[in-house]
Amino acid sequence: MAENFKAPEVRRCLRARAPCDRAELPQRLNEQAGRYEVHWALSGIGSAPRYSVMAAPEVLSIYCTDQHRLLTGIEARETDRFPNLEVLETSDRVVYFDRRWDDGCPWASPVETYLELLGGDKRERETAEQVRQVILSELEPRDQGPAVK
Repeated sequence: MAENFKAPEVRRCLRARAPCDRAELPQRLNEQAGRYEVHWALSGIGSAPRYSVMAAPEVLSIYCTDQHRLLTGIEARETDRFPNLEVLETSDRVVYFDRRWDDGCPWASPVETYLELLGGDKRERETAEQVRQVILSELEPRDQGPAVK
């Protein structure tokens, strides 16, 4: 799987500064996504803190199907100086598959996170191993208690 992984085809990439903090940003994005029927999810790199001990990146990196509609009303300004948001527009369904909703935020699947981290630097590849353990633990059979006859 890792050998055949291809990063999603990104139509547009926007690095911007949004006027809200990191905690508020997913809520605002959800409101816009619902209003304009836009799919979105944190990128695998952005989702790494959910599945590992990696610190949250300063820039919230997300995928979406339509960056213009998603950002309508958020007033994000394009900038390379201290951005807090990276919006990667893609229609690649793989990045939206098996999203994990938690606290109103659509996190990338553990598999997407793992594969993206494998393509990163040494620290990200080490973090990928933690995510791999999460994936494997989800595959372990759960103890269902004594069998009922």
